[in-house]
Amino acid sequence: MRCGTLATFSEADALQAAMRAVGLLTLVTTQKGRFRATVRHVTPDRLRLIAVEESLPRIAFVRVPLDRILVAFTSEKLYCQVWNGMLAHAEHLMVLGPGVSVHARTDGPSRWRAICLPTQEFARYAHALTGGVLKMPEGVSCWHARSAALRELHAIHAEAMRAARITSDSFAALEGGHGLEQQLIHALVECLTDPARKIPVENHRLMASFEELLLTEPNRTWGAAEVSRSLGVSDRLLRRTCRACVGMGPQSFLRLLRLHYVRRALRHSANSPTSVAEAGQQYGFRNLSRLSAAYRALFGELPSHTLRQGRHGALPPLTLPI
Repeated sequence: MRCGTLATFSEADALQAAMRAVGLLTLVTTQKGRFRATVRHVTPDRLRLIAVEESLPRIAFVRVPLDRILVAFTSEKLYCQVWNGMLAHAEHLMVLGPGVSVHARTDGPSRWRAICLPTQEFARYAHALTGGVLKMPEGVSCWHARSAALRELHAIHAEAMRAARITSDSFAALEGGHGLEQQLIHALVECLTDPARKIPVENHRLMASFEELLLTEPNRTWGAAEVSRSLGVSDRLLRRTCRACVGMGPQSFLRLLRLHYVRRALRHSANSPTSVAEAGQQYGFRNLSRLSAAYRALFGELPSHTLRQGRHGALPPLTLPI
C-alpha cells in the first residue's frame, strides 16, 4: 500500500497517540510555550518513513515493536537529540533493535526523521548485500556513518517525502514503492557496515523499568523512594540513571509526568466530568494554588482555562492527504 499523510498537532498527547504504532508510549514537553508538531508519514510498501518537526523541547519514551527496527536521524546540524544519555548530531544514526525501550529528549525545537522497517525484511537484504557480515541490530546503538552513505540515505528519505507531497503517483518516478524501499535499505546497510563507526550506547533497562512501572499504574501517586523500592535499586542509582536519560532527577520527572496527566484529564473532561481540584488530587496535587502555579509555568495557561476548553470537546488533529 502506498500512501502519505500530513498531520499537525497542538498537544503532546495527541502526537503520542498518533505515533503509538511506531512505539511512542510517552511524550511530555519540558518548557513553557505553545506546542506544535507537524508529522509527514509515508508508507511506500512495507516501510514507514516519518519526518517530524516539533516546536518545544520534550522527553519521549519509545518501545520498538518486537517485529520492527527503528532508525532515527536528523539531517540538519542545528538539531540534535539525546538518546539514553547519548548526544546524536546530524552525522549520527540511532539504531534501535526489536523490543528496545529508550528515552529520547530534545533541548529545544527539533526536526528529525525516522525509518521503521520489518526485522525480517532488513535481515534478508542485509544478508544479500553483505553475505551475512552485517548482524541484526540489537539494543541501542549510535553510528557515525560514512558521509557519502549517510548523504544518500538522507537524500532518498527526503525525496520520498517530496514525492508523496506532490502526488502518490510520484512513487513511480522512484521505481515504485518497492524500489524505493530497496534503495533505502541498501543505503542503510551501507551506513552500518563499518563496525569501527559504531558507538556504544548504554541500554538503561532501569529507566525503562521505571517508565513501564508508571505506565502500568498511571493513576497511582508515586514517590521517588517508592519507585526505588519497587524496582529494587538504591535512590542514588535511580537518580543517576534518571538524570542521564531524561536530564532531571526522578522527583522532578514524576512531577512533570503528573502535570501532563492532569492536563490530559482536563482536556478530555467532556468525556469524564471533573474539576481542577479533582484532577489535581487524582495525580497527587493536594494544594490547588501550587498546582495552578506549576501548571501555568509549564503550559502557559491556568488549569481552569484548559478545563473550559475540554468541556467543549478537544479539537482533533488536523489531518490532510499529501
